[in-house]
Amino acid sequence: MAELNWTDAQWQKINDAVTEAFGKASVASAFVPMYGPLTGSAEVVRNERLLEHGTTISLDKDHKAVNLPLVNLTVKVKLSSEQIADETLSNALLAFRRAANILALEQDLVVLAGYARGFPDENSTFVTNQIGPQKGLADLPARFDFDLLGFPASVDALGQSVVGAAVRAMNTLETASNPAPFACVLGNNLYEAVHNPSSSLVLPADRVTPMLKGGPLLRSGKIDGDTGIVVSLGGNVVDIVIGVPPTVQFLQRDEDAKFLFRVYMRFALRIRDNVRRPVAGFRVADAAKIALEGTQLRALR
Repeated sequence: MAELNWTDAQWQKINDAVTEAFGKASVASAFVPMYGPLTGSAEVVRNERLLEHGTTISLDKDHKAVNLPLVNLTVKVKLSSEQIADETLSNALLAFRRAANILALEQDLVVLAGYARGFPDENSTFVTNQIGPQKGLADLPARFDFDLLGFPASVDALGQSVVGAAVRAMNTLETASNPAPFACVLGNNLYEAVHNPSSSLVLPADRVTPMLKGGPLLRSGKIDGDTGIVVSLGGNVVDIVIGVPPTVQFLQRDEDAKFLFRVYMRFALRIRDNVRRPVAGFRVADAAKIALEGTQLRALR
């Protein structure tokens, strides 16, 4: 650290900028409850799941995924001597904010699409530790079982279909003891559809939002564009465990005399009920897409 000659105030400025930039860019942190941070050495987190036997509720601590590994996401930043020496750190802040933005978007990808649970391009390339498959809220196995909306004749009709699908998803969740408030996250195409005015000049989004009972209606580019999910927030059955929050660490000075940093975090998504899942989804998909997904699922098994 002495090599940098940064004051405590400058370090604080960097860390504050990273925290702020991550929070602005993250969709997952806008609706999934957070737990932590854990001790810095933690590499796994307990994932005991809810069980129901008649009228009795217990926690299953004997399933094979009870020790859930934390995902390590890392973005590297390289700065010159001039950028390090600048008292305002203006260029350094720009680079660290971009790293934090990437970190947030990659966390969204893992939370929504999982890891090693679908197509190769759904796996974050910023994961730096060796982990097995990680479940996502809308990963390929989950999407394959989501309700199909078919292909509405127009964007107007699609928006109305999303409203109906969201209502059915909420009903499914409540039937499984996963109550409101709800969060609804839509892929790009469905989000566009619900913000296209209907013939009565009412936005479908304006019909969905009140039904969420205070939860958010969000868009993410890290979920399949023709997919939407509704998540129950009533019992914290879904959460994100933060092992290490977004953090800046100086690594070394490289052979080009550049200063190398990493911006990293450790986290895990926990879905605490494998039977009465707190997530319900819907999607638009044709026969060819479904066949391709089926082939990929068989290859993963």
